[in-house]
Amino acid sequence: MRRLAVVALLATLVGCNSRSSGNGTPDGGVITGDDATLFAQAKSDYDAKRYSAARGEFQDLLTRFPTSSYADQSTVYIAIIDFYLGNPAAARNELKAFFQSFPNSADRDRAQYWLGRCDYALKDYQAALSDFQDLLTQYPGSNYRDNALVWSGRCYYNLLDYPSALAVFRQVVRDYASGAVAPEAQYWIGRTYFAMADYATARLELEKQLSTYPNSAFADVVNLYLGRCDFETFQYATAKARLEAVIANYPSSQELDNATYWLGRSEYELGVAAASASAASALYTSAQGRFAHLIAAWPQSRVADNAAYWIGRCQFAEGQWAQALQQLQATEQNYPGSNVLDWVVLYIGRCQFEIAATGTGDYAPAEATFDRLLSTWSTASAAPGGHYWLGRTYYAQGRLTEALAKFLTVVTDYPASDWTDNAYHYLVLTYVDLGDCPHADAAYADYKLKWPASPFLGATCTYRQTGGGLHAGCGGTCP
Repeated sequence: MRRLAVVALLATLVGCNSRSSGNGTPDGGVITGDDATLFAQAKSDYDAKRYSAARGEFQDLLTRFPTSSYADQSTVYIAIIDFYLGNPAAARNELKAFFQSFPNSADRDRAQYWLGRCDYALKDYQAALSDFQDLLTQYPGSNYRDNALVWSGRCYYNLLDYPSALAVFRQVVRDYASGAVAPEAQYWIGRTYFAMADYATARLELEKQLSTYPNSAFADVVNLYLGRCDFETFQYATAKARLEAVIANYPSSQELDNATYWLGRSEYELGVAAASASAASALYTSAQGRFAHLIAAWPQSRVADNAAYWIGRCQFAEGQWAQALQQLQATEQNYPGSNVLDWVVLYIGRCQFEIAATGTGDYAPAEATFDRLLSTWSTASAAPGGHYWLGRTYYAQGRLTEALAKFLTVVTDYPASDWTDNAYHYLVLTYVDLGDCPHADAAYADYKLKWPASPFLGATCTYRQTGGGLHAGCGGTCP
């Protein structure tokens, strides 16, 4: 890749690295002089990140000097600028045209690298991987080799080929240990283990990143993911402290929205486990504040929809059914493409259920919502909850046969879901209410075997034995 003495060239041709009055515009107007002068000024603007000006100047060069020896480089720079200005599709087309127009250019390796970056930005990870691999194969001496390896690893990561991603990231750390890309590769090793849900190894690799590269530009995101490791391993107080430190120590970080989100999530979980109602309420209130701040400060954040959902969850946890219902309904309306929409609808139904149970007695809205959940998101992660709460809605209305079918669906089709122990409890109760003691006894025996630590077992046994005062019960003894 050719090297240019830009400053010297400018000093020789235009003097003191400045443009003469009237020879250019902020948007890249015409500069008098030859192609070398124009290229040098364009490159200077590019290096200073004055991308609009530089693009205009590179384009002027191509227009005025179509056969210039700088035409190939100018074409690549225009594509890179378009990428930086947020148009990777145009940049990709320009790079494709470059390969046709300049088959012998010394800049082909750089163009190949940026073609991969464009495909990656367009989320065509398989094409991007091929682009980067072509660079590594065809240009073994390229200055872009280390960067291409990192982006190859990121392609593997996004294609969920984690073993290949790890192999590439480790190659970068090994072969370019003192290079500029090694800190990033080490970070991605930790991220890959995190994606594999190997949180212990992820923590070790992320801590290694901090100790090996203490001044790297990745310290904020490394600490964020260390906090997420703490969260995923239920160390919510540690996660809270680490995420607060990320926000305090890296005020210009691009990860502040994510740190704020996971801080709110940590406070929510601490509220669930709080020893007193007042402590729980304080934590839920704080979490709501985090989520509300996130939405106000970063309305375009990729986690804004999740934050809106968790505001509703905090209100739900405090028994504010009407407020939570309003919040969740607004979330569904405002974020129709949300990745948590199934959970939003589930908790809309739960709010409607609680409003009916504690006041109106009208379970029709909840029933309709749970039906909508199951018809729209039949295979989503909230589906077991939809079956369980639809069963609870039937049970509350005395529709025992319908309720029984739903509880059986949960224990049969979702044996490890968050709702299965609850479903077993109501399965036994429903059999008792139907006077079907053989099935009640069998369901209770299965419940004890599969969920021996369930907090509902004692109440389940008592109801099975006595019928809860509503029925004769099935007798027997409780341990």
